[in-house]
Amino acid sequence: MPPRRKEKYKLPIPLPEGTVLGDMEGKQWVLGKLIGSGGFGLIYLWELIFLSFSGLMEIFFN
Repeated sequence: MPPRRKEKYKLPIPLPEGTVLGDMEGKQWVLGKLIGSGGFGLIYLWELIFLSFSGLMEIFFN
């Protein structure tokens, strides 16, 4: 059996609800409620500003 890993990854500090993020295409996104965490980051509800799109977003960390 392989040895257990001693170090564990730390999740990033959650961003506040309502934080506005931008992407490389110039779109702006508003973060909603933090709904969980995955293997690589935190999972938020989101809304695209100026359009009625919404969905889930996972914010990755290093």
